[in-house]
Amino acid sequence: MAALPPAVAMYTEADSDIDADAYNTSLLSVRGIVTTAQGQSLYNLTDLVLENCEMSLSPFQIYVLEDTPPPSPDLDADQTGATTAENDEDRRIKEKEREKYDRRLHKTYKVLGLSSHIPSIRFVSFYMFFYGSLQIESVLTRVCKITHGYQNGEGLAKCARLTGWRVKMYGNEPALVAAGDDDYVEGAIWRCTRLEDVQRIADYMTDAYDLTYINVRIYYEGRAVASMSNVRTFVPVLDPLALKDGEFDAEKFMNDSK
Repeated sequence: MAALPPAVAMYTEADSDIDADAYNTSLLSVRGIVTTAQGQSLYNLTDLVLENCEMSLSPFQIYVLEDTPPPSPDLDADQTGATTAENDEDRRIKEKEREKYDRRLHKTYKVLGLSSHIPSIRFVSFYMFFYGSLQIESVLTRVCKITHGYQNGEGLAKCARLTGWRVKMYGNEPALVAAGDDDYVEGAIWRCTRLEDVQRIADYMTDAYDLTYINVRIYYEGRAVASMSNVRTFVPVLDPLALKDGEFDAEKFMNDSK
């Protein structure tokens, strides 16, 4: 299967651009965002969302939840006992984190400055299909910062099957690859009711994956009992050569994460 291109907002400087607006609206829709924004305002909103900035929405407001920048990289602070190559890599990572934060902050101010001109913006809940570490309840709870006693949607249900696909491995996480009609991947479905959780999950999955629509079947005691459409899941946007043969092992993942 050829690698899919990563989702990138289509730039426009116009107040309204039919092609750009349709494309950017579709990128927001897959994340559950419905808005009447157009043109550059829509582009700026889409660009910010695709940065996985933690956001919350009301019908007329955008709330950005991230407000603490990472520490500025100290180029003179080497790790004790580390090699020169390891210290160089540490600096590179810190600089990349800072650049990512600065980019998000700049886009945040741009969108918040335009938010009063967005007539309507809201989040519509949807179901997600997890086939890797996010089907482990403790991992999902940590990623989404779900506090004690809070139940998002209807909880995890490990009863779903996606046909026509199989998995390969990308590090410790599985990645979907197209397969035959008789192939399938089993996983969990979960109803996402908050935009901030979409953003947190997308950030956790990294830019190696992109969100897309799928249809799944729901099974009970080994028998298909229902079908669900417009479910979202993450598919790889990687070079196929980066994927290795293998299956996801939840126990191994948890042991490796300790």
